[in-house]
Amino acid sequence: MNLELSTIDIYEKIPKLLLPTKKIFLKELDLTFKRTNIFLIFYRHGIYDGIERKTNLDYINPILWELGHIIYFWEHMAFKNLGITDLITDPEIYDSFKNKKEFRYNKNKLLPFNVLFDRLEVIKDFIFLIIEQYSLNQINYYLIRLAQLHHEMHNESFIFSLQLLDKQIFKPIAIKVEKILYDVEMIEIYGGRLNQGNNLINFYFDNEMPNFSANIEKFYVSKYCITNYQYLKFVKSNGYDNKSYWSEEGWNWKEKNKIKLPLYWKKEGEYIFEKNFGSYISLRFNNPVIHISWYEANAYCSWKNVRLLKESEWEYLASQKSPSLKNNAILDYGEYNSIKSTISVLDDTSENSLGIVGLFGNCWEWCQEPLYPYDGFKIDPVYREMSYPWFGNKRICRGGCWAVPDFLINKSYRNSQTPDCRHQYIGFRVAS
Repeated sequence: MNLELSTIDIYEKIPKLLLPTKKIFLKELDLTFKRTNIFLIFYRHGIYDGIERKTNLDYINPILWELGHIIYFWEHMAFKNLGITDLITDPEIYDSFKNKKEFRYNKNKLLPFNVLFDRLEVIKDFIFLIIEQYSLNQINYYLIRLAQLHHEMHNESFIFSLQLLDKQIFKPIAIKVEKILYDVEMIEIYGGRLNQGNNLINFYFDNEMPNFSANIEKFYVSKYCITNYQYLKFVKSNGYDNKSYWSEEGWNWKEKNKIKLPLYWKKEGEYIFEKNFGSYISLRFNNPVIHISWYEANAYCSWKNVRLLKESEWEYLASQKSPSLKNNAILDYGEYNSIKSTISVLDDTSENSLGIVGLFGNCWEWCQEPLYPYDGFKIDPVYREMSYPWFGNKRICRGGCWAVPDFLINKSYRNSQTPDCRHQYIGFRVAS
């Protein structure tokens, strides 16, 4: 099914957005490309070819393919629609909808790293030339920002892929000794009205629109995301062996895959360790539990007699007065504090006016619902496959994590993953 629009139709449908200054936009773009260079250091030094295949890598792409896919998106979504056709190549192997993952490991069909890396440099230089020599307008800003945000999604993917491959791209973490947060602290939220969805001014994806008024009833919510220690209590209560806590689908998934602990946890006698980029460290009790599936989060809720947040509840909390995302120490790859990891929930300074901590950054948060379109949904004029293929299949996760930039995240951004996803930096908070 060909969903591609003509250039004229695309230009007519591109939304009118608040434009950043050239200086800010160029700085953000520069960071996007610099991060990719850092994450691909193993390629640049010829240490790793990115095509090794392991059982636990079924959820990720070969990194060499992923780099080609980023380039493919820049060329076909941005340059093509800007009328810059002489820079476009057409290697369909990098089209994610024409090539399933099992076909992306054919090294003979993938371009060598040095060719792809040089191509990415050409793209960066040309983008900077466009912005520096011409004024930003609604069309060129939308197309370049769209490709940049897609690029950042794959920067995050580079990070969790390299973690699966045990590549030490960041320094080992120093373990901090602090008082353990034993209990789940719940806060009463009185509810109210929410204008759910995007504000129509800042960049948005199609699944964030149209915005609408939602009524939020009173509920209770955990002040912090569930921590490693709090989840460990579920593990020690034989939570993984008690079928009554699990949905039928979740139990079958757990049994089939012989899952007994969160991804990267390891039991040695009475002790639990977690692996961070190839190094095992003592379990950081007050850090949010991450790398768990929606099934596992839901089983914990059944054990605790609570539930996951509804998507509208999460957005209501995120709509309350909060510290600026620019000051959030756990977005932007830890650039403001060099953490390069999640942090203890007690060190998170992003408490909002309702007393809720950590809604943006640190880790993504699973919500109850599958991803569905809002009433009146209209497919994006450029990125046609952003949302609709996943409706009813993937589960909502909100708020971003330490491995995404602040200009990707806002209160209305709707990420989603399949309920068995464990490789991303996803945790959860609970409600009742």
